Amino acid sequence: MAEHAAHGSPGTDQEFSVRVDRSRAVPVVVVVGDVDALTAPLLHRHLADAAHHPLVVDLSGVTFFSSSGVNCFLVAGASGTRLRLVCSDRVSRILELVGLSESLERYDSLSSAVRAAAG
Repeated sequence: MAEHAAHGSPGTDQEFSVRVDRSRAVPVVVVVGDVDALTAPLLHRHLADAAHHPLVVDLSGVTFFSSSGVNCFLVAGASGTRLRLVCSDRVSRILELVGLSESLERYDSLSSAVRAAAG
């Protein structure tokens, strides 16, 4: 799937992008910018398209993460997709607050997440 870009929430200059990097041992969904109600559908589409594969989601470039982003991971998990996340402290904190920190595999680096997913 090609890279998609969109402007973030109104009133911000943050550009949002999501793309699938297939140059590694497993697909990596790379997300940059604000994940909110306007941009989460693009993230959801990329997660759905890469489902049924070991999958790494690189959220290290995410500057804002709303409940719409959380919902993307809930839907992906319910469909059987096993996600390994590379999170900024900001996203990790949100996942802890909503009770998902134990059910989602989180890694400090992209290389460690890819190694775990490649198994």
